[in-house]
Amino acid sequence: MKKNIAVILSLAMAFSMGAGGAAASESGASKDTSSFKDLSDLEAATKAKYDEMIKAGIFDGVGDGVFGVKEKMNRAQFAKVAALIFHLKVDSSLKSSVFSDVKADDPANGYAPPYIEAIYKAGITDGYGDNQFNPAGEVSKEQLAAFLLRGLKLDSKAKMTPGVSDKTVSDWARGYVALALEKKLMTSGPDGTFGGTSAATRDVLLLSAYEAMKQAVPAKPDTVTNVSIAQAEATGAKTITVTLNGAIADTSKLKVSVSRGASAQTAALKWNENQNQVLLTLDSKMTEGTYTVKLEAVQGGGLTVDKGSADISVQNEKITKIEFVNASETVAQGEKVSIDFKALNQYDEQSDLPASRFNIMMSPDLSPQVSGSAQSLFVNVYKAVNSSPALLVRDQLFSVTIIAPDHTAQASKTFKVGDRQSVAKVELGDVQFTGDKKQLEAGDTAVIAYKAYDQYGFEVKDLKTLREGTSTYNTGSGALLSGTTMDSNQLAVDKGFDFYEPEGSDDRPVLKVFTAPVDTSTFLADQDISLSVVANQSGQTATKTVKLVAPKIPYEVSFGAMNNTIAWGDDDIYLPIVVKDKFGNLLSNDDMQKYANDIQVYAYGSAGVQVGNYETTGENRGKVKISGLKGDGENTRKSGSLTVNAIVVKSGKSAAWSTTVLEKRYPSQIYVSSEPKPKMLPSLVPFGTGSSNGLTENNINFKFKDQYGEDFDKDYTGYEVEISFSQTAGTVTNNVYFSKGSFSGTPTWVLGASPASGYPNTISFIGDDTRVTGYSAANNVIRSMRDTGLSFTPVQGREMKERIK
Repeated sequence: MKKNIAVILSLAMAFSMGAGGAAASESGASKDTSSFKDLSDLEAATKAKYDEMIKAGIFDGVGDGVFGVKEKMNRAQFAKVAALIFHLKVDSSLKSSVFSDVKADDPANGYAPPYIEAIYKAGITDGYGDNQFNPAGEVSKEQLAAFLLRGLKLDSKAKMTPGVSDKTVSDWARGYVALALEKKLMTSGPDGTFGGTSAATRDVLLLSAYEAMKQAVPAKPDTVTNVSIAQAEATGAKTITVTLNGAIADTSKLKVSVSRGASAQTAALKWNENQNQVLLTLDSKMTEGTYTVKLEAVQGGGLTVDKGSADISVQNEKITKIEFVNASETVAQGEKVSIDFKALNQYDEQSDLPASRFNIMMSPDLSPQVSGSAQSLFVNVYKAVNSSPALLVRDQLFSVTIIAPDHTAQASKTFKVGDRQSVAKVELGDVQFTGDKKQLEAGDTAVIAYKAYDQYGFEVKDLKTLREGTSTYNTGSGALLSGTTMDSNQLAVDKGFDFYEPEGSDDRPVLKVFTAPVDTSTFLADQDISLSVVANQSGQTATKTVKLVAPKIPYEVSFGAMNNTIAWGDDDIYLPIVVKDKFGNLLSNDDMQKYANDIQVYAYGSAGVQVGNYETTGENRGKVKISGLKGDGENTRKSGSLTVNAIVVKSGKSAAWSTTVLEKRYPSQIYVSSEPKPKMLPSLVPFGTGSSNGLTENNINFKFKDQYGEDFDKDYTGYEVEISFSQTAGTVTNNVYFSKGSFSGTPTWVLGASPASGYPNTISFIGDDTRVTGYSAANNVIRSMRDTGLSFTPVQGREMKERIK
C-alpha cells in the first residue's frame, strides 16, 4: 500500500514541476509548440520564442498536450524560471531553505527549495515577510517586473526611474513598471493600462522571461592557467563544443585541434565571450565514429594543460523532425508557389539537405519542382486550376507529404486553393556589390536582398508574378539606366531597377540595380538614391537608400614638385602630374588610367626633348615622361628651354611647367660621404701574413657633386682625382696599405709618406668612360671610387688629404 501511495505522490510532484517550468524530461526534450494544441495559432515571431523556451526545458505543459497559456503562475514556479534564465548557481541537493514555509516534502512545490534559495541569494526576492516565501502564492505583474529587473541587476536604476501614471500599478512598483516597459520586458494591455496588481499568467511569464534571458549576462567563470577539458560534445552536424574548467586570459595561447582517428580535421574556432568555451566548426559533416579533441599550451604562453584530450562518439546526421514553415494553409493560384519546410537533425538544428534529397508525394500529383539548394518545393497551382481537365478548383484541398532519407521522419500537411496569387508585401535587405567593391559606382551592377510575400503569407519566388505584382521606382539624377524592355510575357522591365532571372543555385529571382555608365561630359557629385518596390495589391512600399559614389572625372590638372635640375645625358625624367575632379577629390592612378584620353600633354621650347602623355602603367604611373636626353650630341648640346602643358579636354582646365635643360653634367667637387675614424692604432702584424687577424682597418667613402651642386653618379671622361698622404708628426716606420673592401688578401696599393719609404704617397684615378668596375693599377677607373669603401691601415702620425684636378 505504501508503495502505491509513493508512486501517486511522485506523479503529483512531477506534474507540479512541469507546470511550473521545470526542465523537460528526456522524453520531453524534443518538445516544442507543436506538442501543445493551445499553441497552434501563435504568430511566427511569438512561436519562435515559445519554441526556444520549451526546447531549453525552461517551460513545459500543464497536462497532456496542453500548455496552459492563461493559467496563473505561482511564486515557486517563478523561482525556477528565474534561476534558469539568469544562470544562477543552483544546489540541487538542497532540502531546506531560509524560509520556514519552503519545504522539500511539500507535495506541490517540493522541487522548489534549491531554486528559491538561489533567487534569494541573488537578491531577486527577500520573501513575503515574517520569514515566509509563500511558494503557492500568485505573482502579480508588477511583482514580476520587479523580480526580472532585480535579476538583471537594475534594481537601483528602477528606483530612480520616474514612475508610470497608471492607477493599476501600486506606488512602490511604478518605477519598476516604467523601466520594464522601457526595456521591453513587458507590455501594457490593449486599454493602455499595465494591470500591475493582476496575477501574471503563463504567457506573460514566458514572454517576459524570454526578453529578460536575452538581456541577462552570464557570470564570467574564474580565470585559470592550468587548463582542462570539462566537457566536449557534438552540438551540430559540423560542430563540436568544448567547455574548459574555467576562463583563459588569452585564447591565442591555447591550441585546440580535432581529429578522427589518425586523420586531422580542419576546423574554424570561435570562442565565447567568457573565453571558457570554444565552438569548432568542421569543413564537412561528421560521420559515425570517434572524434578526439586535443588541447596544447603555446610554449611560453603561461598556460599548462592537465586533462588535454577528450573523445566524442558521433553518429551520422539523422533527420528527426520535419516541419512545414508556411504561414497559412491556403495557397494562392500561383505559377510557382513555394512550399517550404524545415528538416531538423538530432542536434535540433536545421539540416542543409536540400528538398531533392527527400521523398515528396502530393495528392493529387501536381508534379512539383523540387529545389536542389533549399528545403523548398514549387507547385504550379495556377496551371493545375486552369488545365483541362482541371486538377484543382478554388477551395479544393490537396496534401503534401515529405519523407526524410532513410525514412527517419516524415510530415504531411493539407493545403486549400485560394485566389490568384498577388504580391502583398515586400521587404528589402542589404546591397550586394560586385566583386570586392564596397560601394556603388557609375556603370556598376548590384543586387538587393529581398523577400516578397503573397496575400496568404507565402514567399513569392516566381519571376512573372514579381514583375506583374510589383512596381519599382528610384530617385536620383541620371543615376540608373533609363527606359524599359519587354520580357517574354510582354511585361515591362525597368532597365535600371527590377527583378531578373535567378542566378547560381538560388531559386529566387534577383532584384538588380544597373547604374548609368560614366559620362565624362558631366561632373556629378555623390548622391543618395532611393530604391522602392511597391506591392501592387496592397500598396505597401519597401524602400532602400543607397549611396551612389560619383566617378572621379578629371576636371583640373597641375604638376607636382620636382626639384632636381634636368641636364643632357640624364636618364629619362618623370614629372609628377596631379589631377582632381570638380569637387576637389584627388584622382588615384587607377582613376586616371580610366580617363587617359581625357588629359592631353604636349611640350614646346628650344631644348627639343621628347615629352609623352602621362604614364598609365608601371612604377611611374601618373607621371609625364621626359626622354631623349641621352645619345648622340649629349656632350655638345647647349642649354635650352622646355615647357610642358597638360589640359583636361572636357573642362578646358590646364597647367604648365617650365624649366631649362642644362649642359651635360661633369664632376666638379669631391667630398667624403663616410668619414674614417680620426684615430687608430697601428697594425699589430705585418700585412701579407695570410691572415687579417690583428690588422687595423678603417674605411672611407667618397662622393662627387656636379657643376650644379647635385650629387654626381655618372661615368665621365676628362678628369683626374688624386689622393695623397703626408706625414704631419712623428716618425714613420711602416707603410700604409690600401685595398678595396677589406684586408683579406693582397693590398691594392702600398703608399709611403716620404720618398725614403720606396713607395709613392699619391693615388691618381683617371676618369674613364668605359663603365668598367673594380680597381686597376695601370688605369684606375674613377667609377670604382663613387661611394666605394677604401680600407686602409693607418700609421700613427699620418693623415689623408685629397684634391681634385
